[in-house]
Amino acid sequence: MLMRGIANPWSEEMDFNGACWSQSAHNTLAAGLWTTKGVPSAFYFGPMPIPPSMYYTHHPAVLSLMLTGMFAVFGEHEWVARLLPILFSLASTVLLFQLVKSCVGARTAAFATVVFVTLPMELHYGNMVNFEPLELTWMLAGLMSLRRWEQTRDRKWWLAVLATFAMIFWTAWLGYMFLLVLCLHYLITARKKNPRLAFFFIGVSFVSFLVFLAHISWVQPAAVTDLTGAFWRRISGVPSADAVISAAHKLTWRKWLPRIWSTLIEHYQPLAWLLAMAGAGVVLRVGRAREPLWWLGSTALLFFVLDAFYITAFRNASYIHDYACFYFVVPIALMAGIALDAFVGWCETKRAPAKNIGTAFALVGCLFLAFSGERMTRLLAGQFHILDYGLHEPPTLGRDLGALIKSRFPPETIVGCNF
Repeated sequence: MLMRGIANPWSEEMDFNGACWSQSAHNTLAAGLWTTKGVPSAFYFGPMPIPPSMYYTHHPAVLSLMLTGMFAVFGEHEWVARLLPILFSLASTVLLFQLVKSCVGARTAAFATVVFVTLPMELHYGNMVNFEPLELTWMLAGLMSLRRWEQTRDRKWWLAVLATFAMIFWTAWLGYMFLLVLCLHYLITARKKNPRLAFFFIGVSFVSFLVFLAHISWVQPAAVTDLTGAFWRRISGVPSADAVISAAHKLTWRKWLPRIWSTLIEHYQPLAWLLAMAGAGVVLRVGRAREPLWWLGSTALLFFVLDAFYITAFRNASYIHDYACFYFVVPIALMAGIALDAFVGWCETKRAPAKNIGTAFALVGCLFLAFSGERMTRLLAGQFHILDYGLHEPPTLGRDLGALIKSRFPPETIVGCNF
């Protein structure tokens, strides 16, 4: 499913991000890395030089820079842009398997991985050219490195922690929230209490944020003020800086709750949610007696709290973007894998034929998740509309319009975009 339509022109709803970040990479190649300082320009469609006001200073730069590197090596094509998140999604799958295997064994890891790759949220947005696939990989790699360092105190794992955390910060803002939840874990959890490590990470994140502010101010003097305004709009539910628009379309909790509920049931199978809750019950029943299993439960809780905090604190973003709920893939996959393995293990303690029934039922459940996940993923695919959603629009309108502009206007033409 991740490879579906890999070479297609940008035409689906989620291709909005691919088009914009590809344009940012195109601009960086055209203007030069030194000129742009690596700052994205996702919404500038015009000749060089890039006006300072057109730099997109609301997000860190790793995605744009990595896409620039891909274009420099393979050329500017849709399949090249989509290949980047696909590679990271595959890496996340491998990391998830290794993480679970190192804690509780290969069978649980296999079940968790199967659930992970059948979730519609992962299948639909795993090849989206945006931060989520990349950020998830860095987070899993960072947690694995941190656990290995805690177990061995080997310097190479500590360096891996610092490297992955740097990528977490500079890929997406959610990295700072991830660190906040992790630091709370080290500050309040009895067995893992380590305030020194928590305050060190907080200090690193603070320095990283200051460097980011200096980076964007290098190309746009008003970048910090603009970033602050965007931040307040995101957490307040106000859609625009325009007072009239904001008053008419202010996002209320009454609007927000049904929207998030529909996102959660359309992007995750009900069976996956039930298995995840059963797995959480297994972890709570076993308790701290099995440290590796408890650690996996803590990891699942970390991601759950992270995404729950994100979608509620930044409800403007989560209302607009379905993929704000993307990070629930980790707790659902982990807990569902534990539930399936616990069921098979319980059946193995019984006499035949019950001994083999557990494996058969678990495999049937995995097949059901696979087929239902594929069907739900296909339903999520939708055409990106240039015009009003209430109007009929030919599926090829976007790419035909782009081809027409390219053929009728000179390269130095500035193209205005109203999204």
